[in-house]
Amino acid sequence: MNASKHPRALGLVLAIAVAGLAACAPSSPSGPTPVDQTSTAGTGEPDETSVRVAFLNSAVVAPYYAAEAEGFFAENGITVEAQVLATAPLIQAALDRGEVDIIHAVPSAALLARAGGQRDLVAILQGETVRDSAPDTYPLLVPSDSDIESIEDLVGKRVAVANASSQIVQSTRVVLERAGLDPDDVVWVEAPFATHRDLLSSHQVDATLTLEPFRTQLTIDGFAEDIAYPYQVAGGAGQPLAAWFTTRAWADAHPEEIAAFVTSLRSAMDFLVADPDAARETVASFNDTAPELLDAMVLPNWDHDADPATWTGLIDLLVETGSLEEPDDAAQVLYSSATS
Repeated sequence: MNASKHPRALGLVLAIAVAGLAACAPSSPSGPTPVDQTSTAGTGEPDETSVRVAFLNSAVVAPYYAAEAEGFFAENGITVEAQVLATAPLIQAALDRGEVDIIHAVPSAALLARAGGQRDLVAILQGETVRDSAPDTYPLLVPSDSDIESIEDLVGKRVAVANASSQIVQSTRVVLERAGLDPDDVVWVEAPFATHRDLLSSHQVDATLTLEPFRTQLTIDGFAEDIAYPYQVAGGAGQPLAAWFTTRAWADAHPEEIAAFVTSLRSAMDFLVADPDAARETVASFNDTAPELLDAMVLPNWDHDADPATWTGLIDLLVETGSLEEPDDAAQVLYSSATS
């Protein structure tokens, strides 16, 4: 695909979007306080035993909360000051301004930020990967009475997405291109996840690329169903979906902090994977998702063992879509702490 081509996105300004997003915004009663882009929280220099992190509040960051609650950070002699921010660009901006040391991000976003030498970001710890079987946390959903049966059937349709440049959209575009179809013949409708049910039920869109807990909200009553998992089709099991990033300069200058932070989160991920009930309780501790949804939702595939081969596969996929003009080197992206 030509690197100059970009997906068509239709932004929606809907009252239901505002109402739905407000209704579904997570709370964090026992965790960090969400801040907005005007906040000055976390701008001071950290002491020698602390790090400052930023992330979006979703189930995939449950290991952070488990590390706090179960004492893994304390065991490793580190304190963590966290900011919950509303969008990925705000998180990257906080790192750029030096307000935080480490961020949780989607790998494709970090790879694009590295492109052309803009930022020397490195992944210090992988957080989530694609499963090798269904169901997964990132499906293509359609109403139960839809005649759409596959990703290839999306041509000429309208698909609700949170971000038309996101990693899951890039994966979906690759599947279409490999089938000889033009992904620009799909209308990618940008709208908050919380509004996708209303958009589907009012026939403003035909399908949605979503994630948990919205997947369960749409499927638990039979309204919609999973028909495909684009990550599994495009990149296969093991494709990285989330990781903790910092700058190479900061990582090189703070080996003790990196070691303590990474060791703590590895322990937390192992704890959550070994005890799904504890994982759901942890998610409930910082998220307002209803208990019946928590019981039914597919938990993230927490996976801290980064494989350079799967990161190379993601890089190749982004080159295939034209998102990256030149391939990056997974060995340069993955810091030693991510693979050791």
